[in-house]
Amino acid sequence: MILLQVIAALPVMFAVPEPVVNWTDAGHNALRLEVPEREDFSAECLKNGLELRYRFEMRVCRRRMLWTDGCDAARVQIQSVQYDPISEGYRVSIDLIGDKESPKVTHMQSESEAMGLALRIPSVALSEIGYSTQRFPAEKEPYIGIRVTADCKGDYNETISQISSFITLGLLEVGSTDSGWVDFRLTP
Repeated sequence: MILLQVIAALPVMFAVPEPVVNWTDAGHNALRLEVPEREDFSAECLKNGLELRYRFEMRVCRRRMLWTDGCDAARVQIQSVQYDPISEGYRVSIDLIGDKESPKVTHMQSESEAMGLALRIPSVALSEIGYSTQRFPAEKEPYIGIRVTADCKGDYNETISQISSFITLGLLEVGSTDSGWVDFRLTP
């Protein structure tokens, strides 16, 4: 019984806190995403000089009766933080996957400022995710699916990660945390 309780608690213990999603404007044209920091996870990673990466996935979906929900391809943005011992500062990189531009890199002296930048996306237009009222009318109950995963790059062995994931039936992945998919409804 105790083993079952421990296995049931693993996803909660190793999960990224649920992302907070809000509208950026009164016209409901853009979203703001933020993830509360798990200080134990981020501090340990940065203290060891490793790269802390957050992967934000956003996709527009619609509810379907008697079938799984229909979702478009996800918009993926990777934001990472790494401590540089030479400059005694933090390097923050923001990269939208699939665009033609290089990652945007910023250097900061404060860990709290660097983490604040890495843990939020100030504005994402609904059109960037693929939403339009013609493709997703209100009667289809459209929503945005949001998922945030975090990992400490270079912190774990891939073989160990696969073994632990197999033993726990996918509930635990060493070196990685996951918020799971969170739904943000677009219609009241």
